[in-house]
Amino acid sequence: MKKDETLLSSSVNLCLQNHSLARRAREREVEEEASFSLDPNKSSKIMDPPDKDPDTLKLPGYPIRPSGNASVHAPVSDREYKATLPETPAMIDLAANMIKEGRAEELMPREADPSAPISAYRYHSLCAYMGDDDIFSSDLSDDQLKTRLGHMANTPCQVIFSMGDEYVPDYVNKKALVNRLSKAMGGAEKVEVEHGNHSLSNRVHEAVQAIMSFVTREGPSGWDDPWS
Repeated sequence: MKKDETLLSSSVNLCLQNHSLARRAREREVEEEASFSLDPNKSSKIMDPPDKDPDTLKLPGYPIRPSGNASVHAPVSDREYKATLPETPAMIDLAANMIKEGRAEELMPREADPSAPISAYRYHSLCAYMGDDDIFSSDLSDDQLKTRLGHMANTPCQVIFSMGDEYVPDYVNKKALVNRLSKAMGGAEKVEVEHGNHSLSNRVHEAVQAIMSFVTREGPSGWDDPWS
């Protein structure tokens, strides 16, 4: 890995549907340590797709070495989207019971997520109120968002929000949500991509320009890297 190289975490197979947030955060730390070990003075930029955002943001209970910069794409609540599906309440109850029975790592029935196998723990983490991965929901209070995101305040962050994201329920005020997320992260840079879909496949050029502008910029004036 070269000096000042950007880490694209989507190229790393983390088996996202089954691993806990703690394990995924630790795997992220290994990625970053590999970069830092080559040159402790280099900068590190982490860019994550939406299914990996919690790994980048890392809950306070899983503190690890901060990135030089973090660009968060499509910070969307899995819980709020899943709540629009009729099977979700029963699946949350099933996952909770499996966890109580010591079967947290066992797979859920296929109807829980037809796209890929998912463990009981992972499903509950994504879909239950205040689960480990419930960090972007619009119904969380400002204090709850700050508790879950405030530890990123000393890391230069960018939040890219797709204003036409198909996974955000219609009742969610997207502009208000991105403002609240930015505030909870200590004033993260906001990029609102008008009419952009979840993957930004219909706004690729705009997304790339925003990311390149961010990762080539210096951190905020006076920012201190506690690991330097």
